[in-house]
Amino acid sequence: MNIKINNLATSCLVAVFALFTWFSADAQVYCTPAAQNANRYINNFSTTLGTLNISNLNSGFSTGGYGNFYNTQAVSQVQGGSVDFSADFVGGTFGFRAWVDWNKDGTFDPVTEVVWNSSTYSASHTGTITVPLTATPGDTRMRIVCHWLSTTGTIDPCTTTFTYGEFEDYKFTVLGAPPPPVGDTTPCTIVCPGDIYTTLGGGECSAFIHYNVFAQGGCTPFLPFGLTQNVGSASLSDGIDCSSTAGTTGGSHWRAYAAQTQSFNLNAVEVGFYNQGYGTNLHCQIFVYSYTGTIGASTLNTAQMTLIGQSANETFTTFGKKTINLTTPVSIPAGTKFVVEQRRPAGDSPWSTGCSFSGQTGKSYIS
Repeated sequence: MNIKINNLATSCLVAVFALFTWFSADAQVYCTPAAQNANRYINNFSTTLGTLNISNLNSGFSTGGYGNFYNTQAVSQVQGGSVDFSADFVGGTFGFRAWVDWNKDGTFDPVTEVVWNSSTYSASHTGTITVPLTATPGDTRMRIVCHWLSTTGTIDPCTTTFTYGEFEDYKFTVLGAPPPPVGDTTPCTIVCPGDIYTTLGGGECSAFIHYNVFAQGGCTPFLPFGLTQNVGSASLSDGIDCSSTAGTTGGSHWRAYAAQTQSFNLNAVEVGFYNQGYGTNLHCQIFVYSYTGTIGASTLNTAQMTLIGQSANETFTTFGKKTINLTTPVSIPAGTKFVVEQRRPAGDSPWSTGCSFSGQTGKSYIS
Protein backbone atom coordinates (compact mmCIF):
# COMPACT_ATOMS: atom_id res chain seq x y z
CA MET A 1 0.00 0.00 0.00
CA ASN A 2 1.28 3.49 -0.83
CA ILE A 3 0.20 6.28 1.52
CA LYS A 4 0.82 9.99 1.01
CA ILE A 5 -0.15 12.78 3.41
CA ASN A 6 -1.63 15.92 1.93
CA ASN A 7 0.27 18.97 3.16
CA LEU A 8 -2.57 21.47 2.71
CA ALA A 9 -3.53 23.34 5.88
CA THR A 10 -6.87 22.35 7.38
CA SER A 11 -7.47 25.45 9.52
CA CYS A 12 -9.16 27.42 6.78
CA LEU A 13 -12.11 26.95 4.50
CA VAL A 14 -11.31 27.17 0.80
CA ALA A 15 -14.11 27.77 -1.67
CA VAL A 16 -13.34 27.21 -5.36
CA PHE A 17 -15.68 28.31 -8.10
CA ALA A 18 -14.86 26.45 -11.34
CA LEU A 19 -15.41 28.04 -14.72
CA PHE A 20 -15.01 25.51 -17.53
CA THR A 21 -13.36 26.83 -20.66
CA TRP A 22 -13.10 25.11 -24.01
CA PHE A 23 -11.00 25.35 -27.16
CA SER A 24 -10.94 23.84 -30.62
CA ALA A 25 -8.28 21.61 -32.23
CA ASP A 26 -8.64 20.04 -35.66
CA ALA A 27 -12.31 21.08 -35.70
CA GLN A 28 -12.92 19.50 -32.26
CA VAL A 29 -13.59 21.26 -28.95
CA TYR A 30 -11.73 20.15 -25.84
CA CYS A 31 -12.11 21.03 -22.16
CA THR A 32 -9.40 23.05 -20.40
CA PRO A 33 -8.17 21.53 -17.12
CA ALA A 34 -6.53 23.52 -14.30
CA ALA A 35 -4.30 22.88 -11.28
CA GLN A 36 -3.32 25.16 -8.38
CA ASN A 37 -0.09 23.81 -6.86
CA ALA A 38 2.99 25.36 -8.49
CA ASN A 39 5.33 23.07 -6.54
CA ARG A 40 4.27 19.88 -8.37
CA TYR A 41 4.64 19.70 -12.12
CA ILE A 42 5.93 17.96 -15.25
CA ASN A 43 9.36 19.37 -16.08
CA ASN A 44 10.46 17.17 -19.03
CA PHE A 45 8.46 15.24 -21.59
CA SER A 46 9.84 13.68 -24.76
CA THR A 47 9.15 10.90 -27.27
CA THR A 48 11.22 8.68 -29.55
CA LEU A 49 10.52 6.31 -32.46
CA GLY A 50 7.91 8.58 -34.00
CA THR A 51 8.17 10.01 -37.50
CA LEU A 52 8.09 13.36 -35.67
CA ASN A 53 8.93 13.55 -31.94
CA ILE A 54 8.29 15.76 -28.91
CA SER A 55 11.17 17.26 -26.93
CA ASN A 56 9.79 19.57 -24.24
CA LEU A 57 12.53 19.95 -21.61
CA ASN A 58 12.73 22.16 -18.51
CA SER A 59 9.22 23.48 -19.15
CA GLY A 60 8.59 24.36 -15.49
CA PHE A 61 5.14 24.94 -14.03
CA SER A 62 2.61 26.24 -16.56
CA THR A 63 0.22 29.03 -15.65
CA GLY A 64 -2.94 27.57 -14.18
CA GLY A 65 -1.37 24.11 -13.94
CA TYR A 66 -2.02 23.43 -17.63
CA GLY A 67 0.56 23.59 -20.41
CA ASN A 68 -1.00 23.73 -23.87
CA PHE A 69 1.85 22.74 -26.23
CA TYR A 70 -0.44 21.58 -29.04
CA ASN A 71 0.81 24.17 -31.54
CA THR A 72 4.54 23.85 -30.70
CA GLN A 73 5.23 20.19 -29.86
CA ALA A 74 4.01 17.18 -31.86
CA VAL A 75 4.59 13.46 -32.31
CA SER A 76 3.45 11.38 -35.29
CA GLN A 77 3.19 7.65 -35.99
CA VAL A 78 1.41 5.29 -38.40
CA GLN A 79 -1.64 3.23 -37.48
CA GLY A 80 -0.36 0.14 -35.67
CA GLY A 81 3.00 1.79 -34.86
CA SER A 82 4.39 2.74 -31.46
CA VAL A 83 6.27 5.59 -29.80
CA ASP A 84 8.23 5.56 -26.56
CA PHE A 85 8.00 8.41 -24.04
CA SER A 86 9.89 9.71 -21.02
CA ALA A 87 8.50 12.05 -18.36
CA ASP A 88 10.29 13.71 -15.39
CA PHE A 89 8.64 15.56 -12.51
CA VAL A 90 9.42 18.17 -9.85
CA GLY A 91 7.94 18.15 -6.35
CA GLY A 92 8.24 14.50 -5.28
CA THR A 93 7.16 11.18 -6.73
CA PHE A 94 4.06 10.85 -8.90
CA GLY A 95 1.73 8.55 -10.75
CA PHE A 96 1.34 9.30 -14.47
CA ARG A 97 -1.41 8.96 -17.08
CA ALA A 98 -1.82 9.78 -20.78
CA TRP A 99 -4.87 10.00 -23.04
CA VAL A 100 -5.13 10.32 -26.84
CA ASP A 101 -8.40 11.18 -28.60
CA TRP A 102 -8.05 8.44 -31.26
CA ASN A 103 -11.50 8.98 -32.80
CA LYS A 104 -11.17 12.80 -32.77
CA ASP A 105 -14.54 13.37 -31.11
CA GLY A 106 -13.29 16.07 -28.71
CA THR A 107 -13.29 13.91 -25.55
CA PHE A 108 -10.90 11.52 -23.81
CA ASP A 109 -12.67 8.21 -23.32
CA PRO A 110 -11.85 6.86 -19.81
CA VAL A 111 -11.53 3.29 -21.12
CA THR A 112 -10.50 3.18 -24.77
CA GLU A 113 -8.36 6.33 -24.88
CA VAL A 114 -6.20 5.92 -21.78
CA VAL A 115 -3.02 5.00 -23.67
CA TRP A 116 -0.72 4.55 -20.65
CA ASN A 117 -0.87 4.71 -16.88
CA SER A 118 1.67 3.94 -14.17
CA SER A 119 1.30 1.51 -11.29
CA THR A 120 3.73 3.09 -8.79
CA TYR A 121 4.98 6.48 -7.65
CA SER A 122 8.22 7.67 -9.26
CA ALA A 123 10.11 10.87 -10.01
CA SER A 124 10.10 9.79 -13.66
CA HIS A 125 8.18 7.38 -15.86
CA THR A 126 8.87 5.78 -19.26
CA GLY A 127 6.57 3.75 -21.45
CA THR A 128 5.22 2.94 -24.90
CA ILE A 129 2.11 4.25 -26.66
CA THR A 130 0.73 2.12 -29.51
CA VAL A 131 -1.53 3.65 -32.16
CA PRO A 132 -4.62 1.47 -32.76
CA LEU A 133 -5.17 0.28 -36.32
CA THR A 134 -8.63 1.84 -36.02
CA ALA A 135 -7.35 5.31 -35.01
CA THR A 136 -8.66 8.12 -37.25
CA PRO A 137 -5.82 9.55 -39.39
CA GLY A 138 -4.91 13.21 -38.93
CA ASP A 139 -4.07 15.58 -36.08
CA THR A 140 -5.56 14.87 -32.67
CA ARG A 141 -4.80 15.73 -29.05
CA MET A 142 -2.76 13.92 -26.39
CA ARG A 143 -3.16 14.93 -22.74
CA ILE A 144 -0.81 13.88 -19.94
CA VAL A 145 -0.91 14.38 -16.16
CA CYS A 146 1.30 13.75 -13.14
CA HIS A 147 -0.51 12.92 -9.88
CA TRP A 148 1.16 13.17 -6.46
CA LEU A 149 -1.65 11.24 -4.74
CA SER A 150 -2.47 8.42 -7.22
CA THR A 151 -0.09 5.67 -8.35
CA THR A 152 -2.05 5.31 -11.60
CA GLY A 153 -2.58 9.02 -12.28
CA THR A 154 -6.35 8.55 -12.03
CA ILE A 155 -8.07 11.92 -12.50
CA ASP A 156 -10.80 13.51 -14.60
CA PRO A 157 -8.90 15.00 -17.59
CA CYS A 158 -11.24 18.00 -17.43
CA THR A 159 -10.97 18.83 -13.72
CA THR A 160 -10.26 22.45 -12.73
CA THR A 161 -9.70 21.86 -9.00
CA PHE A 162 -6.52 19.75 -9.15
CA THR A 163 -3.89 20.36 -6.43
CA TYR A 164 -1.62 17.33 -6.84
CA GLY A 165 0.14 17.84 -10.19
CA GLU A 166 -0.06 19.36 -13.65
CA PHE A 167 -1.63 18.73 -17.07
CA GLU A 168 0.01 19.14 -20.49
CA ASP A 169 -1.37 18.78 -24.03
CA TYR A 170 0.46 17.86 -27.24
CA LYS A 171 -0.40 17.26 -30.88
CA PHE A 172 -0.48 13.60 -31.93
CA THR A 173 -0.62 13.06 -35.70
CA VAL A 174 -1.93 9.66 -36.77
CA LEU A 175 -0.54 8.65 -40.15
CA GLY A 176 -2.40 6.20 -42.36
CA ALA A 177 -0.83 2.77 -42.81
CA PRO A 178 1.73 2.81 -45.67
CA PRO A 179 0.33 1.83 -49.08
CA PRO A 180 1.59 -1.17 -51.07
CA PRO A 181 4.78 -0.64 -53.11
CA VAL A 182 4.47 1.60 -56.17
CA GLY A 183 2.97 -0.32 -59.06
CA ASP A 184 1.65 -3.09 -56.79
CA THR A 185 -1.89 -2.56 -55.51
CA THR A 186 -2.76 -6.24 -55.10
CA PRO A 187 -3.42 -7.69 -51.64
CA CYS A 188 -0.87 -9.89 -49.92
CA THR A 189 -1.25 -13.46 -51.20
CA ILE A 190 0.53 -16.56 -49.93
CA VAL A 191 1.18 -18.92 -52.83
CA CYS A 192 1.47 -22.64 -52.03
CA PRO A 193 2.75 -25.44 -54.31
CA GLY A 194 0.53 -27.99 -56.00
CA ASP A 195 -0.32 -31.42 -54.61
CA ILE A 196 2.42 -33.07 -52.55
CA TYR A 197 2.55 -36.82 -52.00
CA THR A 198 4.56 -38.88 -49.53
CA THR A 199 4.74 -42.59 -48.74
CA LEU A 200 4.49 -43.81 -45.16
CA GLY A 201 6.38 -46.90 -44.11
CA GLY A 202 4.85 -49.83 -42.33
CA GLY A 203 3.40 -48.80 -39.00
CA GLU A 204 3.94 -45.06 -39.66
CA CYS A 205 1.01 -42.73 -39.11
CA SER A 206 2.58 -39.33 -39.81
CA ALA A 207 5.45 -37.62 -41.61
CA PHE A 208 7.06 -34.18 -41.85
CA ILE A 209 6.66 -32.59 -45.27
CA HIS A 210 9.03 -29.77 -46.29
CA TYR A 211 7.90 -27.41 -49.04
CA ASN A 212 8.39 -23.80 -50.08
CA VAL A 213 5.79 -21.04 -50.18
CA PHE A 214 6.17 -17.43 -51.25
CA ALA A 215 4.27 -14.18 -50.86
CA GLN A 216 3.25 -11.83 -53.63
CA GLY A 217 1.47 -8.48 -53.67
CA GLY A 218 1.63 -5.65 -51.15
CA CYS A 219 3.34 -7.45 -48.30
CA THR A 220 6.67 -8.45 -46.83
CA PRO A 221 6.92 -12.11 -45.76
CA PHE A 222 8.46 -13.15 -42.45
CA LEU A 223 11.92 -14.50 -43.19
CA PRO A 224 13.92 -17.15 -41.27
CA PHE A 225 16.35 -15.81 -38.71
CA GLY A 226 19.24 -16.96 -36.54
CA LEU A 227 19.74 -16.74 -32.78
CA THR A 228 23.22 -16.13 -31.42
CA GLN A 229 24.85 -16.28 -28.01
CA ASN A 230 27.28 -13.48 -28.88
CA VAL A 231 25.29 -10.47 -27.74
CA GLY A 232 27.89 -8.08 -26.37
CA SER A 233 31.53 -7.25 -25.92
CA ALA A 234 32.22 -8.05 -22.27
CA SER A 235 34.54 -11.00 -21.62
CA LEU A 236 32.95 -14.17 -20.24
CA SER A 237 34.45 -17.66 -20.22
CA ASP A 238 31.90 -20.45 -20.12
CA GLY A 239 31.66 -24.01 -21.36
CA ILE A 240 32.36 -27.61 -20.49
CA ASP A 241 35.90 -28.16 -19.15
CA CYS A 242 37.25 -24.90 -20.57
CA SER A 243 40.68 -25.94 -19.32
CA SER A 244 40.52 -29.08 -21.50
CA THR A 245 42.21 -31.01 -18.68
CA ALA A 246 39.24 -32.38 -16.74
CA GLY A 247 38.22 -36.01 -16.59
CA THR A 248 35.86 -37.87 -18.89
CA THR A 249 32.68 -37.89 -16.80
CA GLY A 250 30.67 -35.95 -19.35
CA GLY A 251 28.83 -32.71 -18.84
CA SER A 252 26.51 -30.13 -20.38
CA HIS A 253 26.52 -26.52 -21.44
CA TRP A 254 23.06 -24.90 -21.23
CA ARG A 255 21.73 -21.70 -22.73
CA ALA A 256 18.24 -20.25 -22.12
CA TYR A 257 16.64 -18.04 -24.78
CA ALA A 258 13.90 -15.44 -24.34
CA ALA A 259 10.57 -15.90 -26.10
CA GLN A 260 10.41 -14.63 -29.69
CA THR A 261 7.53 -12.64 -31.16
CA GLN A 262 7.16 -15.04 -34.12
CA SER A 263 6.79 -18.82 -34.17
CA PHE A 264 9.60 -20.63 -35.97
CA ASN A 265 11.27 -24.00 -36.54
CA LEU A 266 14.63 -24.74 -34.91
CA ASN A 267 16.53 -26.91 -37.37
CA ALA A 268 20.15 -26.99 -36.22
CA VAL A 269 22.70 -25.68 -33.69
CA GLU A 270 26.19 -24.54 -34.62
CA VAL A 271 28.64 -25.79 -31.98
CA GLY A 272 32.18 -24.52 -31.44
CA PHE A 273 34.60 -26.97 -29.82
CA TYR A 274 38.14 -26.85 -28.50
CA ASN A 275 40.38 -29.82 -27.59
CA GLN A 276 44.11 -29.00 -27.60
CA GLY A 277 45.07 -32.59 -28.47
CA TYR A 278 43.64 -34.39 -25.43
CA GLY A 279 42.29 -37.28 -27.47
CA THR A 280 40.12 -37.84 -30.51
CA ASN A 281 37.01 -39.47 -28.99
CA LEU A 282 34.81 -36.38 -29.44
CA HIS A 283 31.01 -36.27 -29.54
CA CYS A 284 28.22 -33.77 -28.91
CA GLN A 285 24.45 -34.19 -28.71
CA ILE A 286 21.89 -31.37 -28.76
CA PHE A 287 18.73 -31.35 -26.64
CA VAL A 288 16.02 -28.65 -26.90
CA TYR A 289 13.50 -27.92 -24.14
CA SER A 290 10.59 -25.54 -23.71
CA TYR A 291 11.06 -23.59 -20.46
CA THR A 292 8.73 -21.89 -18.01
CA GLY A 293 11.41 -20.62 -15.63
CA THR A 294 13.10 -17.24 -15.35
CA ILE A 295 15.58 -16.27 -18.05
CA GLY A 296 18.75 -14.80 -16.53
CA ALA A 297 18.35 -16.39 -13.10
CA SER A 298 21.43 -17.75 -11.31
CA THR A 299 20.37 -21.33 -12.09
CA LEU A 300 18.13 -23.19 -14.52
CA ASN A 301 15.36 -25.32 -13.03
CA THR A 302 15.23 -28.61 -14.93
CA ALA A 303 11.81 -29.31 -13.42
CA GLN A 304 10.49 -26.44 -15.57
CA MET A 305 11.88 -27.92 -18.81
CA THR A 306 10.05 -30.14 -21.27
CA LEU A 307 12.10 -31.98 -23.91
CA ILE A 308 10.82 -31.12 -27.39
CA GLY A 309 13.67 -32.17 -29.68
CA GLN A 310 17.19 -33.54 -29.96
CA SER A 311 19.96 -34.50 -32.38
CA ALA A 312 21.92 -37.68 -32.86
CA ASN A 313 25.17 -38.09 -30.91
CA GLU A 314 27.48 -36.44 -33.46
CA THR A 315 31.18 -37.13 -33.93
CA PHE A 316 33.51 -34.28 -34.88
CA THR A 317 37.20 -33.58 -35.44
CA THR A 318 39.71 -32.02 -33.09
CA PHE A 319 39.26 -28.26 -33.44
CA GLY A 320 36.68 -25.93 -34.99
CA LYS A 321 32.91 -25.73 -35.29
CA LYS A 322 30.14 -27.88 -36.69
CA THR A 323 26.46 -27.51 -37.49
CA ILE A 324 24.51 -30.27 -35.75
CA ASN A 325 21.09 -30.89 -37.30
CA LEU A 326 18.21 -31.92 -35.09
CA THR A 327 16.66 -35.30 -35.84
CA THR A 328 13.41 -33.51 -36.63
CA PRO A 329 12.90 -29.71 -36.84
CA VAL A 330 11.47 -28.38 -33.57
CA SER A 331 8.52 -25.96 -33.70
CA ILE A 332 8.91 -23.08 -31.21
CA PRO A 333 5.58 -21.22 -30.85
CA ALA A 334 5.60 -17.44 -30.46
CA GLY A 335 5.95 -16.43 -26.80
CA THR A 336 7.75 -19.66 -25.78
CA LYS A 337 11.02 -19.57 -23.84
CA PHE A 338 13.38 -22.41 -24.66
CA VAL A 339 16.69 -23.97 -23.59
CA VAL A 340 19.41 -25.55 -25.74
CA GLU A 341 21.69 -28.13 -24.09
CA GLN A 342 25.03 -29.14 -25.65
CA ARG A 343 25.93 -32.45 -24.02
CA ARG A 344 29.28 -34.22 -23.98
CA PRO A 345 28.67 -37.91 -23.23
CA ALA A 346 30.60 -39.74 -20.53
CA GLY A 347 33.73 -41.46 -21.82
CA ASP A 348 34.69 -38.73 -24.30
CA SER A 349 38.09 -37.12 -24.46
CA PRO A 350 38.13 -33.76 -22.62
CA TRP A 351 36.88 -30.93 -24.84
CA SER A 352 35.16 -27.57 -24.52
CA THR A 353 31.92 -26.30 -26.01
CA GLY A 354 30.46 -22.80 -25.86
CA CYS A 355 33.85 -21.59 -24.60
CA SER A 356 34.17 -17.94 -25.64
CA PHE A 357 36.71 -15.48 -24.25
CA SER A 358 35.05 -12.39 -25.75
CA GLY A 359 31.70 -11.26 -27.03
CA GLN A 360 29.52 -13.38 -24.74
CA THR A 361 27.50 -11.55 -22.07
CA GLY A 362 24.40 -13.73 -21.74
CA LYS A 363 24.19 -16.22 -18.87
CA SER A 364 25.41 -19.78 -19.49
CA TYR A 365 24.97 -22.76 -17.21
CA ILE A 366 27.36 -25.69 -16.77
CA SER A 367 26.55 -29.08 -15.27
